[in-house]
Amino acid sequence: MVLTTGRSERAYYAEHCGYGYDRVAATGLPRFDALKPVPGLRRVLVMPTWRRDIVAPSYNKAAKPEIPFAASEYYRFFSSLLRDERLLKALQYYNVELEFMPHYEIRPYLKHFRIDHPSITVSTTGRDVQLAMRECSMLVTDYSSVFFDVAYMGKPIVYTNFDDEAFYSKHYKRGYFDLARDGFGPTCATVDQAVDEIIASIERGFEVEPRYRERAEEFFVLRDTNNCERAFRRHRHDGLRSRGRPGPAVRPAGHGAVGRTATSGGMTPCGTRGSSWPAIPA
Repeated sequence: MVLTTGRSERAYYAEHCGYGYDRVAATGLPRFDALKPVPGLRRVLVMPTWRRDIVAPSYNKAAKPEIPFAASEYYRFFSSLLRDERLLKALQYYNVELEFMPHYEIRPYLKHFRIDHPSITVSTTGRDVQLAMRECSMLVTDYSSVFFDVAYMGKPIVYTNFDDEAFYSKHYKRGYFDLARDGFGPTCATVDQAVDEIIASIERGFEVEPRYRERAEEFFVLRDTNNCERAFRRHRHDGLRSRGRPGPAVRPAGHGAVGRTATSGGMTPCGTRGSSWPAIPA
């Protein structure tokens, strides 16, 4: 059984990945039940994923980076973003914090991101990812699938897909979810564009723009704290049915397709992926 978040995602897994509608349920993901925003903070969370050609991954000690980290486009982009004068002035003026928390494979290289500014924090080890998302006022990411979790909480997203072609040619195949067409916030190819969108979101009081709010409402269908219950009911229903006994009625959360599952963490069964952060355990 594959658990999905809504209509379009369910349809994708059922029709394009060979599961069929009987084996895909739009229950919502159980971990979403714990996504309760922490009030009172004004914080921009910058949480990009990693690139396999610029770091030596922890799961393959023999691998060597193809490009020195400090010479990579990845480093140049996020280093420039964190040091941007317009952004730093806006953070101070509006009394907003910025937390930089990249994928854990980037942690050995965080020494390159030493930013001496009172509004900037670079998170290293021990920081809880889900808590960071709950505490933020908005998310800035490139392709990390954590944006689904943050959008579920009704917070604004800014995408920094500055290396779109290289990312999807070298690292992951394009999935069903297109950031420009389906994303829950604006896509930015340059630092200037990203700074414009971050400042605009701060000035709106971190309100989600209507078109992106509508996309999130359409995608998630149900946004509540009953995801675990729906998943349990569906699992129990299928277990009883497989033993030839009638299962209890299951109220579906919708049907359709796009996305990530409780079991895949962003990787589609078809071998494509729209984003690259590993799943956070439910």
